[in-house]
Amino acid sequence: MAMGAKREAVAGWGRMGNVGGLADGIDNLDARDAEIEIRKAVVTHGGTLIEPTMQWGPLEVQLSLIGVSASGATIAEAGRQWVKAVSRMTKAAA
Repeated sequence: MAMGAKREAVAGWGRMGNVGGLADGIDNLDARDAEIEIRKAVVTHGGTLIEPTMQWGPLEVQLSLIGVSASGATIAEAGRQWVKAVSRMTKAAA
């Protein structure tokens, strides 16, 4: 992804309440960059990110951000599932 497009995709992260901007930010990044931005968003917006451990706990990543929860095999996959959930909620609310 070009640097300008990456900045544009992530621009929505800074505006609380801009769920669509958050979703676009995750959806348009590669897995590594999505993981970084998800971690930042969890801290910035007071979300929860639970990663699996080898000893106990969940077997997949659990993500909760701005009242929307999702899970996946990796942080990036949980982020993509979160984007799908946001999309369904946005369509239902329209």
